[in-house]
Amino acid sequence: GAIVFRLAFIFIGEYLMHAMFFMHFVFGGFLIYTGINTAIADEEDEDPSQHPLVQWLQRWVPFVPYYDEAGRFFVRVPVDANGDAIVAKDGAATETGRLTSSEVREGYGGIDFSSAA
Repeated sequence: GAIVFRLAFIFIGEYLMHAMFFMHFVFGGFLIYTGINTAIADEEDEDPSQHPLVQWLQRWVPFVPYYDEAGRFFVRVPVDANGDAIVAKDGAATETGRLTSSEVREGYGGIDFSSAA
């Protein structure tokens, strides 16, 4: 997907550069703008959870801040009556941020998308 989009944007940009002369100034201005923003940017790493897009997604999509042992991105996690995730009984997953194999056997698990095709 990313390679296709990169290729498409390269071809679109190349077409615009040849079709309209002023696009050189538009793309040049964009490069200057991003260069200045990079030069004056804060050196500290920003917390991605504070980004407005992430906060908006957290309101609509259920997120769980844990991985299972295999490091899967999509996991099934049981929820209580309020819809909150039930993550660990003994707090082990909260310390490491990972679900153990015993917790996986107790009902946690990943979604295997390879078998869906």
